[in-house]
Amino acid sequence: MLRKIVATLVNLRETVTGSYGPGTFSYVKFIYISFFSLNTFKIFSLDLEAYAKGGGSETDDFSLHAATIEQLRSFRQGKKLPREFYYDEIHDLSVCHVAARGTDIAYIHWLYYPGRKSRFFHLEKGVVEVNNCLTMPSYRGRNLMARVCGFTALTLKGSEARHLLMVIHKDNVASIKSAQRAGFRELREIRSLGPFNGKVRTSSLVPDA
Repeated sequence: MLRKIVATLVNLRETVTGSYGPGTFSYVKFIYISFFSLNTFKIFSLDLEAYAKGGGSETDDFSLHAATIEQLRSFRQGKKLPREFYYDEIHDLSVCHVAARGTDIAYIHWLYYPGRKSRFFHLEKGVVEVNNCLTMPSYRGRNLMARVCGFTALTLKGSEARHLLMVIHKDNVASIKSAQRAGFRELREIRSLGPFNGKVRTSSLVPDA
């Protein structure tokens, strides 16, 4: 939690505008939702064994791939970026999938495997969580989240993972539509009071995992 707070404060403007847009009201909304609001989130699942959508590693002029931590550090060098770009430092994660144009990362999300710290889940065998998703503002409207989720599904298809899980705030309509376009289906809702919430055992959501 402390590392997340530090990363947020260091990159506050980029984090707020990346999620809520520019302007003073965006800061008010960020603080309210993060610390005081009773929030409702939707849990989504994608069945990897049934996943059959196409999609390669190249789409338009974007490359979809797993970025190495060294590549991510190189991209961050000398930049102020939203906290979504720092979860290797915040949660000691090592796997992120991105959409990139040249050396510029347009979209990023991180993969949480069983045993990793997750805000909403006790991650158990057969499940991987997609979290900390962000499309940079200048690249929005290009369906990048759905495309990279599809890339993730194809990458994990045939592995020990049988389901992808994702949690999205109910008011984040754009991300919900992107998840649905990628093939995710809604399972249930979960609530939080600011940063406080219970955790769900993934075996209760996808018992066949």
